[in-house]
Amino acid sequence: MEKLTKRLIIFLLIGIILTVAPLIYSFKPQLSGNVEHWAFIASYFGGIMSPYIAALALIALLSTLKQQSDQIALLKKQTQSNQIETMLSKIECDFATPLKETLLNLKIRGKEINYTFLDPITALAFPRWEEVIPNIDDLDPSKEYDYLSQEIMQLDLYTSASSYLKLIKVYAEKHEAITGSNILSAYYKKKYKIPYKRLHQKGFLKEPWE
Repeated sequence: MEKLTKRLIIFLLIGIILTVAPLIYSFKPQLSGNVEHWAFIASYFGGIMSPYIAALALIALLSTLKQQSDQIALLKKQTQSNQIETMLSKIECDFATPLKETLLNLKIRGKEINYTFLDPITALAFPRWEEVIPNIDDLDPSKEYDYLSQEIMQLDLYTSASSYLKLIKVYAEKHEAITGSNILSAYYKKKYKIPYKRLHQKGFLKEPWE
């Protein structure tokens, strides 16, 4: 749009020069003392220059409208970006809170140790996390389970956590598509690389985060 506007302005300026040049050539450098000559010049400019002036005004109007349209589009992107960032913060809180508030009792080297449900999926050096995090299909349909048992709580919380991780992935990628920048999506991908990968390996997440 800017290139087209510049070309149109140059074209109109050339047209104005070609229009004015014959008049200047006719009068030479001398100023006429005849009032009729000046009346003719005024009439000439009024009739010939009006279309050029109108065209320049139209170009200025279109350029203004284009700038306003660009500003509105930018404002819309910024609003959407801010909304997504707010949503991501809320999802992060919903993801971590129940996992941090629920204790996980494990026996390691003969000692009972209390962790949280967040530790096995986020701690890089967590001991034997593969044995601690259950597979999505570990439940035996023929077996009766206590609803408050640790096995059921693990499956329930990690299923919920997987849903939140999927939302984080979706919103981070949407933010990248809107802003054209992958800074935020790369940040979340790195931040949740370990929990996403571990829950994916255990079948809670179907698609890898690549």
